[in-house]
Amino acid sequence: MQGGDNILDSSGKISKYTSAGVAPQFGMDLEAHRELENGVYVDYQKIQNITIKGNTFRGNYAGDVVVYTANDVLIEDNFFDNTVGGTLFWNTTIRNNTFKQNEDGIKTSVAIGFNAIIRNNEHQVRNINISGNSISGYDTGISPGGENIEVYKNTVRDFDQGVYLRNLVNSKLSFNDFQTERKISYGYQSFGGIADDVIVSNEYIKVNHRPINFFTFNKNGEGSIVFEECKFDSPKELYFYNAQNITIKNNFLRYNKITTSGSLNIILDNNLNLL
Repeated sequence: MQGGDNILDSSGKISKYTSAGVAPQFGMDLEAHRELENGVYVDYQKIQNITIKGNTFRGNYAGDVVVYTANDVLIEDNFFDNTVGGTLFWNTTIRNNTFKQNEDGIKTSVAIGFNAIIRNNEHQVRNINISGNSISGYDTGISPGGENIEVYKNTVRDFDQGVYLRNLVNSKLSFNDFQTERKISYGYQSFGGIADDVIVSNEYIKVNHRPINFFTFNKNGEGSIVFEECKFDSPKELYFYNAQNITIKNNFLRYNKITTSGSLNIILDNNLNLL
């Protein structure tokens, strides 16, 4: 789709997408013509006010839906067996969908993920709501990036990492349920990520390795992330290597150990044993 306004795509019209051939190999590609001119994106076409509801997406090689250049999009009550992602988009809701990874010929292993692109100090992914989704079988459940991202009340099962953090600003993640039996599995993980004014609260994380595993996180010394009132049900410690500006407070930990190496401003406050 290269242009459109006020479009509803529901199970009453189209119920199944397959795309294993030419690029971009997504079931649905919301990609208006937009070019970068003198550091500013200029819209030659617009895709906006789009609803994708009640569809079944199967067998799309690269992904199911990519919101590449669009805004005001609702993705609701669909079945996906590949990824839903985006690059240059805003005002989008992804809610009450079912994600179950297709292991045959799938190209990506992320259920919901965004590219955190910044132009002229402005995030190009912003105002995104991810809620009420059921996700199972992906290596990465959710990989959020951008500004003003809310992730809440999602259920994620059978994963290597529940959340992979990229560049995230002014965002909240709360009341998500992460449980997996994979031997090497993490709750929150990041390598080189940045979080500025991010709050993670009331999460339940049951993994077999580290509930939080951050390497070179907030390396520029700016930004902050708070984990509070979470339950970390894991036999391993929380681990921070060359990380900065992280607060861990009022949480419950089955293995109440927090390891820091080369890290600064790691605040630990009132964390208790999970019985």
